[in-house]
This record gives sequence, C-alpha cells and structure tokens, in this order.
Amino acid sequence: MEKPNYFLYMVSGGRVRDNLTPGECGIGRTSLSPGIHDARWGTMMVVPYDYVWKGGHGVYGDMDDPIVIKEILLSYFHGGEKKVIP
Repeated sequence: MEKPNYFLYMVSGGRVRDNLTPGECGIGRTSLSPGIHDARWGTMMVVPYDYVWKGGHGVYGDMDDPIVIKEILLSYFHGGEKKVIP
C-alpha cells in the first residue's frame, strides 16, 4: 500500500467491549476508501492521504501529535476555520 488513507475511529455509546470506553477515539492508517464506515464498536471516518499531507485543511501543528491529526481528520468532514495547535 503506497499511500494508505488515515482513519479516526470513534467508539460509540451503548454496549462495547470491556477495554473500550464510549467516546474514546483512535487514529491509524487503512486501505479503505474515504468516507464514514460503520464498524463493530463504533464509526470509522476515513480521510484521503493527500488531504492530510497537502494542507488546505487549515490545521497546523506537530504532525507527530495525534491531537493535530485528529483535528485534520475531523476537518475533512466538518470543515472549519484555520487552527494552530500548540
């Protein structure tokens, strides 16, 4: 996989596995196509690789910081103002 897309996994409310907490989020990489996908314990929001790395989303900060990546991924679906995350 040359340029895997990014995903934000959000654990839903209701009955979930013992080691998961509703509202908890995680990020990662996937070969799934961009969009919102139902997943076993929540929702997976998939964003194109190029959207994350070519800018245009208006979120700036340390790209090794998961909070920055989360804001970029959310901006794909929600749009928004430019943000600088310290």
